[in-house]
Amino acid sequence: MDGRTESAAVRALLIFWRITIFAPFAELYEASKQSRVHIFAENSPFDQKDRLKARGYRWSDGSDGRPKSWWIEVAEEAMEDELRFLRSDIYRWDEADPPVQRLTAFDRFRSRS
Repeated sequence: MDGRTESAAVRALLIFWRITIFAPFAELYEASKQSRVHIFAENSPFDQKDRLKARGYRWSDGSDGRPKSWWIEVAEEAMEDELRFLRSDIYRWDEADPPVQRLTAFDRFRSRS
């Protein structure tokens, strides 16, 4: 290889590393800066469990410190839409006030062991 070919190979390798190694970390970093919330559908009617599950809610049995309820994690910007859904479609009561927990990056990425 001559100097120009080696130089091109090194540049190509650096570009490859940037794409395959550094890009995922940049995406994680950007995701960590976005505010997220947990919304708990406490005391939701049992007959609504399939609708909650279809919407992405997960069941918590309360053993991990969360309320014993269906819950979902959403971006903070989507919180009002999700609360509106719960009030109109699940609880069918405009004054329902489901618990909301704002998450920090520490909360989101800590080990749960």
